[in-house]
Amino acid sequence: MDRITTIARIINRLDGVASILDAGCRDAALAGRIPQNISYSGADLVPGERIKYVGDITAMNIDEKFSLVVAADILEHLEKPSTTFDKLAGLTERYMIVSLPNCYDMKSIIKFVRKQHLGGKYAFSVNEPLDRHRWLMNFNEINLFYETKAMQHRMRLEVVAPRYGDSGAKGTRAGLGRLLRDVMPARLWVPTVFGGFERH
Repeated sequence: MDRITTIARIINRLDGVASILDAGCRDAALAGRIPQNISYSGADLVPGERIKYVGDITAMNIDEKFSLVVAADILEHLEKPSTTFDKLAGLTERYMIVSLPNCYDMKSIIKFVRKQHLGGKYAFSVNEPLDRHRWLMNFNEINLFYETKAMQHRMRLEVVAPRYGDSGAKGTRAGLGRLLRDVMPARLWVPTVFGGFERH
């Protein structure tokens, strides 16, 4: 299950969402997965359809509040992820959804063993790309980050951690995957950890 699908499912369970700020939205794919009566504002480095705020979210001055702020896989790209979380939390009236990649899940471990790297977003070279991952985080670190931020902002926290095989795929390979994920620690079978935050 992809992260946009998971976030859309979380949003559909929330009450009273009238407006969304989607920070680091890329192509604004989430806009097409939410009810049409919700006002959507995208924010990204690159302009595009449905992107209201163009530029670096850490330096942007956004002078409105939203029912929900979404930060899907952006904090690991930033020098100061904790500070950015605080800024985004200040823009929400009620809800916040954050997702972070577990870089130590089984798929990443296998990828590193086979290819000797985790992918282009982590590549170290003479080129200095604008968009790259700056942090490698694991399941436990992500959960601790979410718990700490929930306490700091006096928000209720729900962690959603879909495991590989939760999509309902059929077949021998999918069945084997589900068997392995059920007997091994969650930290190895969760590719992305979602934090759902709500103001008390």
